[in-house]
Amino acid sequence: MTAEARPQVAVVVATLGTSDLLEESLEAIGRQRKSVDLELIVVSQGTLNEQTTQIVDRCTDRHIRCERPIGFAAANNRALQDLVRLESAAPEFIALINDDAIIDDTWLARLIAQLQTHPQVGAAQGLNLIRRRTGISTLIDGAGIRWSPQRQAVQIGHCVEVSDFTENTENPENGENVRMLFGVSATAAVFRVEALQSAIKAGCNVFEESLDTYYEDVDLACRLQRSGWSALCDVTVRCEHAGSSSAPKKRQRLLIANRHLVLARHLGRGYLPSVPALMLRDLRDFGVGALRGWARAARLLPRFLSWHAAHPLEAVTSPR
Repeated sequence: MTAEARPQVAVVVATLGTSDLLEESLEAIGRQRKSVDLELIVVSQGTLNEQTTQIVDRCTDRHIRCERPIGFAAANNRALQDLVRLESAAPEFIALINDDAIIDDTWLARLIAQLQTHPQVGAAQGLNLIRRRTGISTLIDGAGIRWSPQRQAVQIGHCVEVSDFTENTENPENGENVRMLFGVSATAAVFRVEALQSAIKAGCNVFEESLDTYYEDVDLACRLQRSGWSALCDVTVRCEHAGSSSAPKKRQRLLIANRHLVLARHLGRGYLPSVPALMLRDLRDFGVGALRGWARAARLLPRFLSWHAAHPLEAVTSPR
């Protein structure tokens, strides 16, 4: 595709090819073409069966194959590193959508409109709802990312009824149903390419590949915030998410280790005094299973701490 033909938005879906919802997810993205000029890119990992290959070939504009499973962060980077580094030829926006997430027909256009309305916002998402097998989804999976008092990254509004959440979010004074966030979940979100470009100037790929899966979107949110960008959730925009259909078996170990690594990267010396409380929390939540997470974190910790020293806040904050 030439620079002149570059679409307004590139949509990236990373898949292991094991989601029962992949076809429905890709078809929902395809319906966005009625209102948005887009390029749909699928990054597949490992061996795909014939049926999945046919689905991907039929629904997408570009298919990037990874011969073996490489994790969520690395798979997304295969598409993102080229798109973000195109400079003047880059699309204006990039959307990331999980292979088990089904977006509403106006999802992409409405989130892009929010980014165009709010020039300081680098990332936007809607309400991600817990998908039900039958009936209408009424429980929230997540409405963005925040840090809890225990320094755990949590999904805002998880398992809260949509009606209860939106009643407390709507702002009738200016007519906007927008909630400003620390960061968006990579389950389904739209990013301003300019914001991603500033985040990778902080010495990383778009996603930190050593995190594999879990907390990689939290780390990106930290870097976007350090670079001067905010995030938002439009509570009127909806996406249904099945959740566990693509979760890796090593989930517990990654959750424990990656929380320590991301906190170390962004707190620097402030991380070390918090370690005892973090470890006690790990033991309470996971018992002796926390040991495997700690072992992984200890192996990678020096590199994450050194990143903070090499990238002080004033060096990466945008002058905008």
